[in-house]
Amino acid sequence: MKIFAAVLFLMCSGCATWDFTTARTIKVRAGKGGVLTLNPPDDPRARAKAQKIMSQTCRGKKAEITEEGEEVVGTKSVSNTQQNEGSAGQKMGKWTVNARPASESSTSEQQNMTEWRITYECK
Repeated sequence: MKIFAAVLFLMCSGCATWDFTTARTIKVRAGKGGVLTLNPPDDPRARAKAQKIMSQTCRGKKAEITEEGEEVVGTKSVSNTQQNEGSAGQKMGKWTVNARPASESSTSEQQNMTEWRITYECK
């Protein structure tokens, strides 16, 4: 049991340092400003990454956020198909009762794909 606990500790000792936050440049005008995406938008680490990108773009000037919010960047289609094999029913004399034919039904919907974007200018 002690060996298992030691292995588990070693495996998870780096878990707290994993960073899945992103700040990525979408469009840049060197020394003038740009647009970047932020994920997740409320995470301080993602904000710090965004600030670093803006500072590098602005080269010593102040980066001023002019617009920030969620933007639709595409759509995705989500579909669901259900099949029912049916049943042969029961024979009662020369009649068949409770028989169900095979059937299929499907639904499909379009969903917007969004991302958080920051537009900024160098002042």
